[in-house]
Amino acid sequence: MDINKTMNPHDLAEKLLEKYDFDEKNLLQILIEIQKNSERNFIDRKTIEFISKRLNIPETRIDGVISYYDALSFTPKAKYSIGVCKGTSCSIMGNQTLLKWITEILNISKDEITEDGLFSIQQVPCFGACDIAPAIRINDKVYGQLTFEGLNQILTEIIRNNTLPDTKKPDEKPIGVQVITSNFGKYDGYSIDDYIALGGFKGLINTIAKGAELSIQDISESGLQGRGGAQYPTGRKLSESRRVKNERKVVVCNADEGEPGTFKDRELLRNDPYKVIEGMLIASYVTDATEGFIYLREEYYWMREQIFHAINRCYEKGYLGKNILNSGHCFDLQLVSGAGSYVCGEGFALCESLEGKRGVPRAKPPYVKQAGYLQLPTLIINVETLSAITVIMQNGYQIFTNTGTKLSPGTKVISVSGKVNQPGVFEIPFGYSIKDIIYQLAGGIKDGKALNFIQIGGASGGILPASGIDIAYDYETLKSVGQSPGSGAIVVADEEEDIVEYIQTVQDFFSHESCGKCTPCREGNRQLQSILKRFVANEATDEDLSRYKAIVKTLEVASLCGSGKTEAVPLKCAIQYFEESFISRLKR
Repeated sequence: MDINKTMNPHDLAEKLLEKYDFDEKNLLQILIEIQKNSERNFIDRKTIEFISKRLNIPETRIDGVISYYDALSFTPKAKYSIGVCKGTSCSIMGNQTLLKWITEILNISKDEITEDGLFSIQQVPCFGACDIAPAIRINDKVYGQLTFEGLNQILTEIIRNNTLPDTKKPDEKPIGVQVITSNFGKYDGYSIDDYIALGGFKGLINTIAKGAELSIQDISESGLQGRGGAQYPTGRKLSESRRVKNERKVVVCNADEGEPGTFKDRELLRNDPYKVIEGMLIASYVTDATEGFIYLREEYYWMREQIFHAINRCYEKGYLGKNILNSGHCFDLQLVSGAGSYVCGEGFALCESLEGKRGVPRAKPPYVKQAGYLQLPTLIINVETLSAITVIMQNGYQIFTNTGTKLSPGTKVISVSGKVNQPGVFEIPFGYSIKDIIYQLAGGIKDGKALNFIQIGGASGGILPASGIDIAYDYETLKSVGQSPGSGAIVVADEEEDIVEYIQTVQDFFSHESCGKCTPCREGNRQLQSILKRFVANEATDEDLSRYKAIVKTLEVASLCGSGKTEAVPLKCAIQYFEESFISRLKR
């Protein structure tokens, strides 16, 4: 029996429970697929009761998971659920105008459903379409750079054909140097034979020939640091993981690219998924890991078919499974979906999510490398880092040490969005000027306007005023001005963007995404949200400004995980460079 939306809820649930071996740790994947195959995009109470009995778990366990994740719902939605992005890039690019157009065309307000049950409208967190901002997501399809006429045409086609129109394929843009992105445009991202013809799996072959210790040494010599934001030396990370001994060990590709303004991992997976898988194979070989997961953010659900295809082809060719390339190494790989939680980018929260639970961080120690997924030694590593590992093992560590700077060797894949003429993904050597990124690679500021500020590294990244961008993009230079490359995002704001309103957008994101486990983040965000509302309304007081600074400091030093700690960075930078903008909004 095929799984589809025509099945009754109990048959659907039974089929999915069977697919996932009636295993409680697969609860999240079961719930995601039930909702995706529901006519009204929700999980009803009778289905929850049924799953509870079949898995022998309390309903409250299931309720807790559904209530935690943005992508899951207890209540019926429209057949076509329209999500208007409220991320930083889309806010800069006019998402409120887009929302207004939709409400006018459909004659409903935000959070309402049309009488025929066909459409609903919500504002949703960033879904990684920052390069085509302002963007909307209708079910699992994304549409961007919309005019009123273009939007009206999409909605009219849905009404007429009762199906979603195709989305436009992203334009291929110039991407600077091509090291990590060397295969972009050279194959379709599906053909494993084409990937092999481009040198694919040579890195794995070289790793097996050299052995684990020498391979880790090469990665260490390259100077590669984690590309997800933490910047931890990758060779050291692999070496530490290797030292943890256990019969069963896990590698997780963190493709939960939830940082607003960031979409580079989307393009690495879309254009070159085999390079990411090869990186996982190399990491598994040098750390003696036996199984792995690609944890893909729910907002990239449209990419699942392509990644499934790549995994299956790797099994068929003998690159996954038993005795890979006659090396004696065995490694199995699964694709799983997140369900819309920014905090699940944190290591322990990701492990909890993989176990079918709410994605809430754990206290440390022990650390993920010692007791992560199912308390097994777990290596969590970013998409770009895995691609870089493959490149290094294919070509030698000199491919990194021969470019970039002494302290920041190699290249970085970046996402540029906001008020620029050519938003997109670019690969740059470290040491490249931020000014040149904006005015050369990204084509300068739209409509000839003046630059006001940029945010580097996603919503949790620092902010630089226009006067501070003539510096190198590398670890050491950015650190000297209190910044970091972070996730590789650069969001550009022109002279029309108000810094206080922008910071409110950033803070709203963190308020929404806080898991609520620790008091500084939970209560601090609640207080900051109230304070910033008063600033935007020009009703703030001197005491509000003092409390803002104090709460930001508390977030920085006392939050349980990186989400709360790094949220403090943009809030602090805003005051550092633009305190007068806040003072000008005080009630006098």
